[in-house]
Amino acid sequence: TTTTITLTSTIMGSRMSVLTFAASSSIASLVVGIFLGKHLCARAIEAPSKKDAKEARKVAWDNIHKQVTDALRAWSTENPGQDFPQEVIDSQIAFARPRLPLSGEEAQDDAKAQLAASNFVRHIVKDFLKKEGPKPIARTPDEWAAIFPRYPTDEDGFAEAFEASDSENLVAALEKFGLVVVKVLDEEQCDVSVDALFEEINQRRVAKDRNGPTISQNDPSSWYTSNWPSGNKFLTDRPALHRQAFQNRCSPKIFEVFSAIFGGERKLHSTVDNWGVHRGSLENPKWSTGLKPHWDLNPWRYLEDRKEGYDPGYQGVLALTDQTIETGCHLTLPGCLHFLPQWVLERPKNDVSTTRGSWHAKPDDPILDYMQPIPLRKGTMVVWSWGQLHGSLGSQNTTNAMRLQQYIRLYPAPESGDERYERHDRYSCERVMRFFQKREELSVEDIKSFLPDSASLRLLGLKAYK
Repeated sequence: TTTTITLTSTIMGSRMSVLTFAASSSIASLVVGIFLGKHLCARAIEAPSKKDAKEARKVAWDNIHKQVTDALRAWSTENPGQDFPQEVIDSQIAFARPRLPLSGEEAQDDAKAQLAASNFVRHIVKDFLKKEGPKPIARTPDEWAAIFPRYPTDEDGFAEAFEASDSENLVAALEKFGLVVVKVLDEEQCDVSVDALFEEINQRRVAKDRNGPTISQNDPSSWYTSNWPSGNKFLTDRPALHRQAFQNRCSPKIFEVFSAIFGGERKLHSTVDNWGVHRGSLENPKWSTGLKPHWDLNPWRYLEDRKEGYDPGYQGVLALTDQTIETGCHLTLPGCLHFLPQWVLERPKNDVSTTRGSWHAKPDDPILDYMQPIPLRKGTMVVWSWGQLHGSLGSQNTTNAMRLQQYIRLYPAPESGDERYERHDRYSCERVMRFFQKREELSVEDIKSFLPDSASLRLLGLKAYK
């Protein structure tokens, strides 16, 4: 018997007859088998060919990535502590452009090819800055010391403090050192504040069913951690809501200090922040608590804010007892603000944070050798910029004296024309007051009973500025 055979193949997407003939069944089977075998072999050979081409393109991209990275590294080594100038980036784009294995429209269109090369090189630069960073400048100890001046101290070793009314000099000190110390409360006001602190803490102990003895400033046997309202770094479980804490926030002297810092701005709000309690560690070395050096705001974010004309703000700590090296005290890097733009050029570049979180210095960073303790007299307040590296010393295990303080900072109110401060600060008065009013732990009427003046009510967001 004979069979009519038509063999077809797909050419350019269309099926076409390529051979038609009559043959015996056995011959037909042989012909079909040979044809199919060659067709399948051809397709089998074609598939790895595409895979090889794809792999070749990847190798080409990787090679260019490596060569550009090597060039950036070489330039950075020869020019430590400097950002890549535009001409360096342009030269790498010119190098990469003719070597990129582009395809499709990018390969046919010069403008698209140039854009592809530019995007690729900028990606490499960003990757290099994030993973390696520019090379730091090698400095001698004397060169480092010249960058970070010492904040002045008096004959007793305490930080020199300005009068709150001396706005010109306190602002100048803040500009030079990144921090300033001012006189705020007298001794009697401090003692009343300490009594208020322990009154509120013991009230919170009762509310949380603590069964230990009443906590006393002078009784270390009552200081064990489980006897406090909280085991956190402040040993308290909520912001300070005692009437004395509110009166301290509304101090006219503190208002004048922050008004001067913000260029004479009079429409200010106060945070509703924490008491700070640090136990003397003579009885128990584990009670020594210090904060590791950190920025209150990611340094890259801080510099971006300043570049955009926004001053992120300042923090303040009011000393209710003498704070010495022995009890532990504030710790800072004077002059940090001036060095910060150079510091970020010599470190792997962090992705600019949008969360406005804090940032810790690495333990091996050489700038840590130039941190300075800032002992504070009772009644003085240290104020520092959010761009300032700072921390605190813990108790030195030589005393049972407590370090007691209150955190207070003022910032421009929304009526000043900038709502970002109120929105960004987790201790903003509007946020905290609203929260505790809902929990019925705070009464506006009660606050008005001991702070009846309009200035205080405006400062706490309870009355609008005109």
